[in-house]
Amino acid sequence: MNFSEGEVLEAIDSSDSNKASSPDGLNMGFFKKFWPVLKGDIHKFFEDFYEGKKFGKGVNHSFITLIPKKQNPVAIEDYRPISLVGGLYKILSKVLSRRLRLCMGGLIGQSQFAFILGRQICDCSLIANEAIDFWRRKRREGLVFKVDFKRAYDTVDWDFLIQIMECSDNSSSMLTHLQFADDLIIFCKASKGQLANLKRVLVVFELCTRLQLNLVKSRIFCINLQDQIVGEWAESIGCLRDSFPTEYLGLPLGAKINFIQLWDSIVKKFYQKLACWKLSSLSIAGRIVLIKSVLNSLPNYYMSLFKISVVVRKKLESIMANFLWGSSAEKKKFHWINWNDVCKNKELGGLIISDLKLRNRALLGKWVWKFGSEKDSWWKTMICSKYNVGTSSIVSDDNFPSNVSWIWKGYFKMNVDGAVNFDWRRSGIGGVLKDADKNKMASFYRALRPCSPILAEIFAIKVGLEVFFESVWRDKGILILESDSFLVVKWINSPELCPVHLVDLIIEIQKIVVQSNVIIKHISRCTNVEANCLAKSGIG
Repeated sequence: MNFSEGEVLEAIDSSDSNKASSPDGLNMGFFKKFWPVLKGDIHKFFEDFYEGKKFGKGVNHSFITLIPKKQNPVAIEDYRPISLVGGLYKILSKVLSRRLRLCMGGLIGQSQFAFILGRQICDCSLIANEAIDFWRRKRREGLVFKVDFKRAYDTVDWDFLIQIMECSDNSSSMLTHLQFADDLIIFCKASKGQLANLKRVLVVFELCTRLQLNLVKSRIFCINLQDQIVGEWAESIGCLRDSFPTEYLGLPLGAKINFIQLWDSIVKKFYQKLACWKLSSLSIAGRIVLIKSVLNSLPNYYMSLFKISVVVRKKLESIMANFLWGSSAEKKKFHWINWNDVCKNKELGGLIISDLKLRNRALLGKWVWKFGSEKDSWWKTMICSKYNVGTSSIVSDDNFPSNVSWIWKGYFKMNVDGAVNFDWRRSGIGGVLKDADKNKMASFYRALRPCSPILAEIFAIKVGLEVFFESVWRDKGILILESDSFLVVKWINSPELCPVHLVDLIIEIQKIVVQSNVIIKHISRCTNVEANCLAKSGIG
């Protein structure tokens, strides 16, 4: 199918305007601004490509630079090559990749997560951590082999790769390995023979594909095994033994709890980016821009999977506050405004610096949304299988176990209900707060003035929110509030559907829900018995 003008323009609009310019000196911002003038020539270029004509001179020229992978690089392997390609070539690549991503999911196996629409790097890290946690809880012995390849993209045999794709069968859902580009980890039984066979398979794979196996950098990790035994096995195949927790795809792997040390790399990077020596060369405005840049890039990846502890959050906020006011270890300076006020909107006297706590809640809450919206994702299949939960809810299923992995510990669940007597002259509300292990943390019930059943449900939600955010647990996890009133939940999510006389009350609740990243859900009445009993106690 030939290329349409809309398809090309869509690819250009989706590109970053400010990325580094290419050998022709033109970035994507240039093509966006002058599209009415350039579109004829660009369309002619795409027509020539579609008809198989050769590129014009310089179209596929590129600048290549080497980026160090580590401090004090020595060999060429210590560098990562980066190419700056021409503007037209970049647009063509973007259009082709947008076409390919529509069919890549059916061509590439579920264990490969890189560059596939709908598969994300955090999904891969989550699955790996959940698999290790499963082995630990079942007390099963196992091995995790972290494989390293030498310059994977430079040596691959593309003819063999095409043959493999033609013969591939991606229907299997068994977890044997996970891969993100050339980052590969393999799960296998704890056996020296299995490990030897695995090495043989990888050697054959290397001979066929020309992807060079780098055993010196490859590592073996054990689960429920003695380190000495695994050390001997690793030595027998020429690699090293390592221990958990380690790092995989830039995130912690194999930790047993979300301890403070997991965040050491983020704290260190904050110190480096917001170093004291930069203070003298930056104004207050410049410092604010740098803080926002660091805040928008460094911690987001971690906070997408792990709940940030109060200690770490306070440490990062302290680093940012000291940098903003010019304070250092040698020279302390007064902080004129409280950090909570700094994070507010300009209308409220703040500087619109994102609040770490709220950002973390939003990023973690996205998993609940992903669980509900992604039908066939591999991570969801694994979670449902591991914890024996339905595909419609990630937390409200009664069969959801209390011994979930440490990744899922950071939430609380509040069930609320309202009740009225037969003549509506007496009414009451009640609610119960539980943690992720279903331990009862708090409860409440109280009487209301005479009101309708729907108004009682609204007040139950409002009071439930107040009880939680006035408690000591408000900063210790995300709140999931559950009500058996379908209408009220619907109104809170869409206030425009609410009756006029209830709009103010619903909007007040919605503001709390949105600002505090509360997850509000509808559940059936039969699963809300405890809250209903408390509400009836409120009637008296």
